[in-house]
Amino acid sequence: MRLRYNTDLLNKYKLDLNLEVSTNICNKKLNRDSLLEYKCSVDNCNNIHKSSFRNSIRNNFECKYHININKQKNICLSKNIKSFDNKFRDYIDKHKIIIINIPDNIKRSTKLNGICNCGGKFNKTANTIIRFEETGAKCTECVKIIQNKKTKETYGKKTEKEITDIRLKTRETQLQNKTSKNFRDVFNELKEIDKENKLKLENYNSLNLTLMTTIKGRCYSCSENIEDTCSRYLIRGIFCRTCSNKNGIIKQQNTNINKYGVKCTLNSKESIIKKKETSLKNWGTEHHKK
Repeated sequence: MRLRYNTDLLNKYKLDLNLEVSTNICNKKLNRDSLLEYKCSVDNCNNIHKSSFRNSIRNNFECKYHININKQKNICLSKNIKSFDNKFRDYIDKHKIIIINIPDNIKRSTKLNGICNCGGKFNKTANTIIRFEETGAKCTECVKIIQNKKTKETYGKKTEKEITDIRLKTRETQLQNKTSKNFRDVFNELKEIDKENKLKLENYNSLNLTLMTTIKGRCYSCSENIEDTCSRYLIRGIFCRTCSNKNGIIKQQNTNINKYGVKCTLNSKESIIKKKETSLKNWGTEHHKK
């Protein structure tokens, strides 16, 4: 028997599911494609949903949120895939991890409070607890102990002098390969750039100064307050972002004038000739719009 999408059918679903449908739709003539605006049929759900009469019957008059949940459940059942919630609960039971106040639906990003084997507390996401077996369900103190054990296993028991020698060797190789700069070199380079003393480098210690240390200063052109790393100052000078962008455009124009004699490369003679040649090949005219 074919379904007849009319007011009688709608009233039947209203009684069965205790639906709340808008009064404007109930008074109109209905067909299978007519839009219905109704409250979700799931208990304690106040979401209002719009869909056609036929689709709303297929989805049992549920909102978009509950429709997507049912789809995910069907996918998991068809492919025999376990949800993250079930995986997490199995993992906790296997490794005997104590977690306080477990929620109903656990996601990868949900933060959970737990108790370590030593009695300390931790607050981590569910994904980190599963990913890292050794340090996942551990407090910060236990994590440090595990990390120190691993370093001793890899590097062995070494004296402080031997460790300092290794660090000095790595520093020398970095300076030779130019992967990093010495502290004094950074200080001297900044002094050469900062002739008007806008950064006030006297307040900073040359030994503790690195490429990633942030320094406050003022822009050379607009005298605006700026705060940036040493590496940025060495690359673009002591300028704010707007002024540095303007300086970049001026530099680009000057290089184009020196190379091609024009501010923009598209206006050069070579590029104009190439344009004409390509348009003649493709369209048979010097310009494609002619």
